[in-house]
Amino acid sequence: MSDPWASAAVGIPLVIASGALAVANRRTRLGGCALALCLAATLALWAAYTHPFGLLHFLPKGHFQLGGRHAVLVNLGFGIRALAVMFNVLPGANLDLPATQAISLAALAMLAGGAAVFTLLDIRRATAGRQLVGLVAILSIGAVAALYVLGPASTGLYVGRFFPNLYFLGALLVAMTAAARWRTWPWVVKGGVAAYAALFIGSGAAMAPQFWTTAIPPSEPPEARSLGEFLAAHKLTYGYGPYWGANALAMDALTKGAVTIRPVIFTPGRIAPRPGGTSSLWYAAGAEPKGASPFLVIRSDMEECPSPEICESASRRQFGAPAERLVHGDAVVLVWRRPLAPLLAAPTR
Repeated sequence: MSDPWASAAVGIPLVIASGALAVANRRTRLGGCALALCLAATLALWAAYTHPFGLLHFLPKGHFQLGGRHAVLVNLGFGIRALAVMFNVLPGANLDLPATQAISLAALAMLAGGAAVFTLLDIRRATAGRQLVGLVAILSIGAVAALYVLGPASTGLYVGRFFPNLYFLGALLVAMTAAARWRTWPWVVKGGVAAYAALFIGSGAAMAPQFWTTAIPPSEPPEARSLGEFLAAHKLTYGYGPYWGANALAMDALTKGAVTIRPVIFTPGRIAPRPGGTSSLWYAAGAEPKGASPFLVIRSDMEECPSPEICESASRRQFGAPAERLVHGDAVVLVWRRPLAPLLAAPTR
């Protein structure tokens, strides 16, 4: 809820849909339940963004920015291309050809658009559950699409990551519509829906045959696994490091619990807890295991420590001289024999 994308995909659609149900069914038990759901979702959004009573500071803060007219055109172009690849229905076809993209997009528009229209036409006579799910799905798809198009320019086909709700909720709308209208549809419509499903599955399998014909390589980043093995070999089990550069949140899983790294940020001259995606309990004075030698991983990544030397100097000023300095590849590991948590800077909010 605290992220603009989650708000657009879940929070706001749920508030609007449940609020509409509450108004349409006021003075009934159904209306009361819908109102309670609306208030609960509204309260969750409010709490996520305002952090009342000094709580929930571990939630990430999201801030939406408008991208301008040029960004809209860029996003539309790459969004259309990404959707044509994601929803391709021509097995083995060249996905760079405009004709291939046009066919896939036209089929998607007919199927998903038709399902949305039928959902709205049937909304009054549908059950309460179908009304809620249908409205949330339509609002979610529309809100996330608008957020993507109006936001800062994003290039590359990886922008398809902005449309997972269309991938899943669009299929849900189609399934709900088919379940409600299948008996009344002519055989041409039934055949078209079945053909789309078969072609969609077939094109997906044909687009990446390596997933079906060869073994899938390990997904763990080799540098992260190597760092974890290095720390474990030196009996370093608990410490701090940059979110990306030290693979902080993934290290526990990569080492099967042998090494834990809490993510920190290197603010100007100070090391502080990372404000987003973390818990304040991780940085409490008693969080570090007794008898452990806490360490700090210093490594340049896309967010932190463009100059590892400056970060190392700042850590020495803040925590004092380390008992040990280790080097692993491009990472520097500083080790102390006393707790570091009480010496961390106040977290930024």
